[in-house]
Order: sequence, then C-alpha cells, then structure tokens
Amino acid sequence: MKRNGWLTLTLAAVCMLAPSYAGAADADHAVLDQQFEAPEVPSCAYACDDEPECGGAPVNVFVPNLVPGFEFSADLLYLRPGADNLGFATITTFLPLTNPQWAVQTLEPEYQPGFTIGAAYALPSSVGKDIQVNWEHLRTSDSSSVAVSDLSTQWISPFNQTGPSTSESANEVGIFHLKSADGQVEFDYDMINLVIGQTVNVGPHTQLRPYLGVSYVQLRQQLISRFHNNPNIVPVPPVIAIPDPNLRYVQLDNTSTYSGVGPRLGISSRNKLPHRFTFVGELSGAILAGWMQPAEYSFSGVFVDAVDTEQISSSGVSQVVYTGDAKLGLGYLHTLDNGSLLKIESGFKAAVFIDPFSTYETSTNVLPLDIGSLSTNSMRHTPSDFTLSGFYANVSLQW
Repeated sequence: MKRNGWLTLTLAAVCMLAPSYAGAADADHAVLDQQFEAPEVPSCAYACDDEPECGGAPVNVFVPNLVPGFEFSADLLYLRPGADNLGFATITTFLPLTNPQWAVQTLEPEYQPGFTIGAAYALPSSVGKDIQVNWEHLRTSDSSSVAVSDLSTQWISPFNQTGPSTSESANEVGIFHLKSADGQVEFDYDMINLVIGQTVNVGPHTQLRPYLGVSYVQLRQQLISRFHNNPNIVPVPPVIAIPDPNLRYVQLDNTSTYSGVGPRLGISSRNKLPHRFTFVGELSGAILAGWMQPAEYSFSGVFVDAVDTEQISSSGVSQVVYTGDAKLGLGYLHTLDNGSLLKIESGFKAAVFIDPFSTYETSTNVLPLDIGSLSTNSMRHTPSDFTLSGFYANVSLQW
C-alpha cells in the first residue's frame, strides 16, 4: 500500500508542535513507564504499510494502556474577572463653557482567589479512555471611590446625565452638587464540566488527550454606583445650581445573571522535559444554551427622611453563549512508595464568555438627578462579555 501523504504531513506537524506527556526513565518509576510505553505490537493508527516520519525518524502513534484507577485533584486559582461595562461614572469639567472635558471612571478588578476540585477514573478494559468531572468556583468583589479635584468647575455623574438636562437652560446645572462617587462590582462564577477523554501517544515524548463532554455554568454580575450630594458648594457665575440639603446621594444598581448548559470539546497535551518535569497545554470551548436575566436598573434617591425608589425591569430571555478557555503550565511527576502518582502543576489560564450579561438602562434624562428622581427620555440595551485570566496551582493524586 502506498504511503498516505496527507496523513504523513499531519502526524509530522503534531510531532513538531504538540506538547507531550512525561514518562519515567528509570526502573524505580515502572508505574509511569507502563502508561507511556508502546504495546509490544501496537496497532497502526494510520492504516499504512510504511510508518510516517517526523524529521526523518519513524513516528510511533499508539493508544497507551492506562492503569485503571481513580485520580483526585484540587486547584488554587488566582484570577482577575473582567467585563465590558465596568465604567461607573463620568467627571465633567464644564468650564470654560466652550471647551468642556469628560473623564470616564472605570472599575479595575483585582486578582482574587478561587478553587477547582475534580475527580477522574481510567476505565478498565477500555484502552486509553477516562472520565473526568470538575467544579470551578470564584466569588469576587471590587470597589473604587473618586472625587472631583476642583469643586467649582467639576461634577461627577452617571453616563445618562453628564451635563444640563433638556429641561434646563444652558446655565442651569442640576447635577452640579454631585462631587464624589463610589463604584462596586461583584462577580459570581461557577462551572461544572463532565467529559470523556481518549489518550493517544505520538512518539516517546508526546501525549494528547482529546475529550468531549458537557458543561454547565452560572454567572452573576452586580454593578452599583453611588453619587454623593454636597449642597455647600457655591457655583461659579454664570452657572446656576440650586442645592437640596435633604438629598444625601443617588444610587444605581445593575444586576445581570446567566445560566446555561451545552457541549464541550477540547484537547489537552503534555510534553516530556528533563528531570520528570512536563510542559502542559490545553484548549477547549463550549456552546451554552440557557437563560439570561438582563440587569434590572434600580434607582434610589436617598434623602434625610425618605427614599425614592424607581426601576426599569425586563423579563428573562433565552441566550446562546460561546465560551473558550486555554491554559499553559509546568508540571512535575513523582511516584510515591506505594506506587501512587503525585502530580504538581502550575501555570496561566484564561477564559472568555461572549455576551452572558446585558442591561437596559436610561440613555438621556429629562430632569436633573439631584431632585432624587430618574426621569428618562430614552433607553438603551448594552450587552457585555465576561472574562477570566490569571494563575493556577494544581495538586492531584492518582492510584
């Protein structure tokens, strides 16, 4: 039979680019060797008479005989969440009137701890196959405070009103007395993955594990912005701004959630390095079908003796979310005295979810916010992605 040309090129590319899994090199680590050595009579994975070559050397592609057994793992995560809608306020410099300036204030989430716990089982009488399940969990909270630097020529306000409203004359500024603001964002993230994998060795240094399964995710974002009233500042003429000493602050609350489930497809790989170290890589993605609750835009005008509460509400909608994630890391393998395998791994990982959050919010206000009322002239719908990036450290025990 003639050599299959396209398959030869494919296997050659895999040999050059794919990371591989480390096996033991000495007799004291026979447990590891059993997983990565080729069978005595390996079946041909490419249905040809001649073995394909990689860099002039034959490439031995085979399915290893994994030792049946359990593996439990735990990850410490240190991740930074992100989204498209983290701007919470605008500082307006209104003088001189012919040259106003606007500076958007944005929340910048910090790295915060989370965890992953998981379990795997190598199937008996099923060469190279395993089942894995894991749960990834993260809760974050970040806040920021900002105040104007010039009380007489600046104010700070939401995006929906950065200047005099349409009901006021050019010199009347209803939000003049809003001089400081606080912003806070919270993220809740939970993902459960259940997958079945098939391990394939490519030569003595490469181990690949394509897998297929299902993912379930729950996401929540809450963005709160609060603008404090200072009635003691006298505006610079010709600006007119009537203070209200009873108003303490106005607050906006946006909370959006998403939950969905769908198929996941990915591939992981390990590359053998000296001294029982491994280079680890993984790339996967999922299509999630689920339910999104757009943010219910809640407004509160808080006075000394009363609270004025208003809200823009919307019903939940079905939403398909595309997600992808990747990681790169360095691992180390150690065989314990009882034959169990201890794995330690650390590296960088990142994930993106396309438009799991959205909000309906006011676009242009008719009346000034400092009267403690939300009076909108128009509304807008704003979707937002969700991202995660940061570092992980994993410990697992296989026996």
